[in-house]
Parts: sequence; structure tokens; C-alpha cells
Amino acid sequence: ICLNQLEIDHAPSKIQGFRTQVWNKEAMSAFEEVLANTDQKNLIIHAHCYLKLLSSGVIKLALDSGIPFLMTMHDYGIACPNRLFYHHLEKAICNRKPMSVSCLSTNCLKAASYRKAGMAYRFWVQEHRANIRHRLRHVAFVSEFSQKILDRYLPNSCHQYVLHNPVDSQKEERVNVTANQAFTY
Repeated sequence: ICLNQLEIDHAPSKIQGFRTQVWNKEAMSAFEEVLANTDQKNLIIHAHCYLKLLSSGVIKLALDSGIPFLMTMHDYGIACPNRLFYHHLEKAICNRKPMSVSCLSTNCLKAASYRKAGMAYRFWVQEHRANIRHRLRHVAFVSEFSQKILDRYLPNSCHQYVLHNPVDSQKEERVNVTANQAFTY
């Protein structure tokens, strides 16, 4: 299913883009239709990268459905309003408690402060309207590093898996590319 929706940065209306990011009713309706027309006997729902477009509403529907659900964490959006635990202006890791007064009163983005307010609201909806983090039972991480950071924010009942990179790289002798005559991209 393609809804031809645009992320907030590309939406013609920032207000509509913001609404879509926070609680995407069109995506929720489409998802409900798919669930209603799908044999759920052997179904697993896998979600990732939902924060910019699908919204917490779709994830709430998935969790409400009772169908086995796996969330892959590509960022820290389940615990941090700006998704990164990073203060862009200070160029440093952010150690503030998510959604604390210190967090909410600090613009940690490169963008205008209203964007931080929007992200904080989206996070509040994720936490309180959809209650996603506390309902997760299966989470996959792209690295042990990110798992260590997010582990304390997940319920004890949540099964955690690390997806190791399927490509092993071997350190080999450095190639002097400045001597090359051709370039392929």
C-alpha cells in the first residue's frame, strides 16, 4: 500500500505534515483495512522507522490487534523526543532525562525550537495515547551499542534481540586510490 504521503520536511503544509507525524489517521485507516482483509493465523507484524510518517497510531493498532509484533530500533525514538540522544548545537551526546524540564527547555536540534516542541508532543502521544514503549514484547536492535542504551527504557518482559551485520569485513592492506585512473559509482 502506498498512501503517497510526504514526511513533514517535504509536506506542502507543515501543519498537515505535523498531524501526519503525530497521529496519521489515513495510515491507520489503511492499516485497519489490511488487517481486516488478511488471514491473521500465520501473521507477524514487523515495524521500524515509523516516527516520521506512519505515527504512533498505526503502532497502537498493531499492538491492539493481538498479532505477534516485532519492533526494530534504528534510532532512540522510543525513549528520546528527538530520536537521537544527541544535542546538535553542542555537538555532544545528550544525557538529559527524556521529557524532563531540562530536556523540554533545551533546543537540541539544528532546527527552530518549535520543531523540538513538535517532537516532544509526538513523543508524549507515543507514551500516553499509544503507550507503545510499555507494551513492547519483542524488540530487535541493529547493534549491541544501541541495545545497551535503550535497555533501561524497555519493560523487563520485553524480549530483546540484536541483529548482527550479515557481512563480515576483513581489515586488509590500504589501497592508494589517488593512483587510480577510473572511478565507478
